[in-house]
Amino acid sequence: MEILINPHKIEQNLDFEDILNHHLSELDMMNEK
Repeated sequence: MEILINPHKIEQNLDFEDILNHHLSELDMMNEK
């Protein structure tokens, strides 16, 4: 949760976008059911 609260950490974490997209994809799959 700390990453979501701190924008600067997001910029430093190059994998954050990939991780976020992965979770968003999972949420989309859950919502489709």
